[in-house]
Amino acid sequence: MDNYSIYGLSSYFAVLKIDKSQKKRDGFKGQKSIVLPDAIIGKLRRNPLTRLLYVTDIGYYPKAKFHFRKRPHGVDQHILIYCVDGEEKIEISQSIYHLTLNQYIIIPQNMAHKYSPSTPNPWTMYWLHFAGEKPGLFINPTAGPYVIGAKIRDRDMDKIFLFEEIYQNLSTGYS
Repeated sequence: MDNYSIYGLSSYFAVLKIDKSQKKRDGFKGQKSIVLPDAIIGKLRRNPLTRLLYVTDIGYYPKAKFHFRKRPHGVDQHILIYCVDGEEKIEISQSIYHLTLNQYIIIPQNMAHKYSPSTPNPWTMYWLHFAGEKPGLFINPTAGPYVIGAKIRDRDMDKIFLFEEIYQNLSTGYS
């Protein structure tokens, strides 16, 4: 069986062996996710109000043990991942990053990337895919994870409420 080795953040973490049967794209207890239909994305792309920046997918994965995604060519959207607990290893175009508590990263569209469990402490994360004519205003393709500082962290609940508001609006329909 093909095994995938993952290394922890520090020397006291053991090397974990994750076989294919343990890799999960989704299906985590308590998860939330919405993927907009292509017809709706087409309308967003053509609408003068939304075509500059719009969400195409949104989700929340709590304690996502064995979360694994490999996209050799990336996806058509940019991906924002915000870690609120645990940690995860992310490889973006051959650079390796460790995303931990109160950090986020933006993976640019069409960029090869892979997520894989990095420790026995699986991440809890909010994520969304976004696209449009002007998402480049939010992207720094050479940057690694962004750390949310202490003053900003005081407003963590604002970010989570905003995510929940976007999610709730999309879950009731696309109008």
